[in-house]
Amino acid sequence: MPLAIVSIGLPGSGKTTLLSAIAEQYGLIRINKDEIRGELFGDIHDQSHNQEVWEESNRRIRAMLEAGQGVILDNTNLERWKRAEVIELLRAAGASPIIGVVFEVPAEVARERNRSRATSVKEDVMEWMEKKLLEEPPELSEGFDVLYTHGELGKALGDAGTDLFD
Repeated sequence: MPLAIVSIGLPGSGKTTLLSAIAEQYGLIRINKDEIRGELFGDIHDQSHNQEVWEESNRRIRAMLEAGQGVILDNTNLERWKRAEVIELLRAAGASPIIGVVFEVPAEVARERNRSRATSVKEDVMEWMEKKLLEEPPELSEGFDVLYTHGELGKALGDAGTDLFD
């Protein structure tokens, strides 16, 4: 069965950097809603088409998993209800294991990285996201098979990377 990795973390926490490398190294498909938003509507910040973006992301996830291809969901996934919805989709499409990866980077570091980006998230939105992550930290009970910090994932890959992805 194909695996799924679900990221959880603030913008600027290193999600895309680490997950792009993992996707390339292990032949996984990385799916990012901001990139889909840019592809479909030309603006990664345009939140007026979220339903269409969500549906397209879900379509791609299902298609990859049904074809036996593992996926990486490279999004913030800060809200528990969104994580629950995506875990339900992953299970229904046959993903196993479902690995949650929490990017535990100090908020100030993420904010600084965010400010240095060409397409940064607004400060008030970053503050809301920080609050949401503190209020709704990810838990195994949400349906993950395993939950790592980004540092633990690196160690797990070093110790058993090929076993993890077989």
